[in-house]
Amino acid sequence: RYRSIQLYDDNVICVCQESTYRFLAKITDEVVSMYEAAGLELKNVHIGGDEVPHPSKEDLDHGAWKGSPKCNALLEADEDYNNSEELFYYFVDRFSKILEDRNIETGGWEEIGLSKRYDEDGDLGVDLNSDFQEKGFTPYVWNTVWGWGDEDRGYKLANAGFDVVLSNVSNNYFDLAYDTDPADPGYYWGGFVDTKKTWEFAPLNVYAEPITNRDGTSLNVAEDFKNHTRLTVKGATNIKGIQGQLWTETVKGNDMLEYYIFPKMLGLVERAWGPAPNWVSIKDDSLRFQTLEKEWTVFASRIGNFELPRLTYMNGGVNYRVAPPGIEIINGKLYVNSNYPGAVFTYTVDGSEPTRSSAKFTEPISISGKEVKVIAFYPNGKQSRAAVIKL
Repeated sequence: RYRSIQLYDDNVICVCQESTYRFLAKITDEVVSMYEAAGLELKNVHIGGDEVPHPSKEDLDHGAWKGSPKCNALLEADEDYNNSEELFYYFVDRFSKILEDRNIETGGWEEIGLSKRYDEDGDLGVDLNSDFQEKGFTPYVWNTVWGWGDEDRGYKLANAGFDVVLSNVSNNYFDLAYDTDPADPGYYWGGFVDTKKTWEFAPLNVYAEPITNRDGTSLNVAEDFKNHTRLTVKGATNIKGIQGQLWTETVKGNDMLEYYIFPKMLGLVERAWGPAPNWVSIKDDSLRFQTLEKEWTVFASRIGNFELPRLTYMNGGVNYRVAPPGIEIINGKLYVNSNYPGAVFTYTVDGSEPTRSSAKFTEPISISGKEVKVIAFYPNGKQSRAAVIKL
């Protein structure tokens, strides 16, 4: 009996049945055949391996596999495993041998590089799993929310000799909302991720980024993370890449999928294949962030002037997100800006929704009425939600 973080109570396969491994071997062989038919070699398989529901210290009798007759029989017969929690490692070991027999490396979420332990109070902790490191497993590190304590887990694994793919939630989870507006879809448990956040990701020195907790409060790297692990020169050679994720729990159709991905994907692509930005190597915080903003301005200009027009015409048009404009009234005058150049603004002052044919904003103007609404749009492209100020 268990319930997953997504509230499922029936989504965990039984790792104690031999039919499980016959099934996995069959699926693996079919995928290998597909690769061969395409003239490619399947080199690495990501086996998942995270969020298996485990007993809490308040409810030790419940958890995946706990109470299963087959699992209890396996635990009694195999001295290497002491309880149902450790069957996770039994499963990973068995599945990895299926892949190894086919010359395929095993990848998975960071949990495949870790060992769970419970202290005397029943609280859960983790250590590096040296057995799996020796087998050449590749952890994809995701659980790096600033302020939660495990921000350096990817560096710990890489320094210990694991090949690592950095999949940090704080920069690379595309199902997190772009901003705090309740009208913007997406989760916020790991913070908010927009295009600039993906672009700011510094894989080899995350402490150089503008660091905030998930509520947007700036954190002090020198104080708050002085005891956190830094990436060594040797460890840096074990960072094999970065990855962005889009979980589809909240995705309702292709348009919404594209909205989540674009233009966030452009920041990820720049960081994955572009050269390391100049600002990352600057030691002084003030100068580093000043340089970051200058380099971001150049990148944002490329997005607005080149990439958004390109997305407009690709594959009949991509449903990229246009952010609501920034609007402010100063001394009775309306000021408007946008995060990317090339946007056109229209507005209304009577509470009605502006359209592309509404009054056009081109410069600060005196404003009156009951409510001003402004939209941003790109010619022949997408438009934003309205930004609103009550007068």
